[in-house]
Amino acid sequence: MNIDDHSQVIALRDGGHMHRVCAAQGVSEMQPQLSMRSRGMSQSSSSKITVGQMSDQIPLEAQLDIWVKAVKSKTERQVRARVINIMNLSGAKLVNNHIKINADLDLQDIARLTSLPDNLHVKGNLILRNCEDLKSLPKNLIVDGDLILNGCKSLKKIPQNTIVKGDLDATNSISLDDIASDLSVGRDLYLSGCRALGHVPALPNVRGDIDLTYCTNLQQLGLGFVCKGNLDLDGCHSLIELPDGLIVNGHLYLEQCTALAFLPQQMTLGGYLDITGCTSITELPAWVLQLGPMRSSDNSRGVSLERNVVLTASGLPESLIEQLVDHHAPGLNFIVDLDASQELFQNKIQTRVGHEAEDLLKALRTVPYAPVV
Repeated sequence: MNIDDHSQVIALRDGGHMHRVCAAQGVSEMQPQLSMRSRGMSQSSSSKITVGQMSDQIPLEAQLDIWVKAVKSKTERQVRARVINIMNLSGAKLVNNHIKINADLDLQDIARLTSLPDNLHVKGNLILRNCEDLKSLPKNLIVDGDLILNGCKSLKKIPQNTIVKGDLDATNSISLDDIASDLSVGRDLYLSGCRALGHVPALPNVRGDIDLTYCTNLQQLGLGFVCKGNLDLDGCHSLIELPDGLIVNGHLYLEQCTALAFLPQQMTLGGYLDITGCTSITELPAWVLQLGPMRSSDNSRGVSLERNVVLTASGLPESLIEQLVDHHAPGLNFIVDLDASQELFQNKIQTRVGHEAEDLLKALRTVPYAPVV
């Protein structure tokens, strides 16, 4: 078969043969595979195509075939073939070097799925819920809807150049310990129960709430951390400090952050402050007393809202709590449980021999945080 010299020729391996595909004429032929040496090329000088280097010049079908064959396990190849079938049913096309899916891509609960093709662009939601073997996300991932990763127990990293225009939900991704600082999330970021996270970078491109509840290994937030919505750190028992200059445009929740001894000396807070159960905090920085009413999100109306500062069962001494009760500032409410705090720091529950359960239940109804002797 004669092929015009000006035609684009693409070589694809297929067993022991070489397909020659003429892009200009849309025809192909089979011929014996030639070694690198017989074509005057050395192994070191050859140009190898990897999964991460695939481009528009290679047809989508061929790119996905390379991705399937990149794993040796027969089971994993079958899983990847199943994923490709779902992608094709969802209208996969190759556009601007991205594999574009013009719909939701639902891959939840697929066992033995360890990765996805790079350069993936999902116009809808990408659902990977409970893909427990998923170890990595694609490079240059774009999701126009929500990215659902909750229950991905083997996922360790959210890589650079990840763009999610909706919510990103990685709840209970218990191995996740690395989040790229350039992560872009158009709405809310859910990382609750990510127990391996020890540090979270500043994340300036997250535009909504950040939920870090019960990230029990989390010790620090990155310098320059700005949360454009609510920042929820409830149950982060290992959190030892918050960065100076922290900015939270919404509410800041710190319930049961028992290792946190100090609030930042400088901080900007737009909403409520809740340090319930922060038993190591024994003093408050000056900015807390200087807080005023919250501003309505509709600034044109000039509406002010009362702000609550919740100090229940914290480590604040009784003398300071009494001062706060008497502190009067427009639009600022200090919420304390004076009786409970006195019981917590001054008294213990006394139980009678043979009546321990009865005495405990009676005491805990009124003093839920009191220590038992």
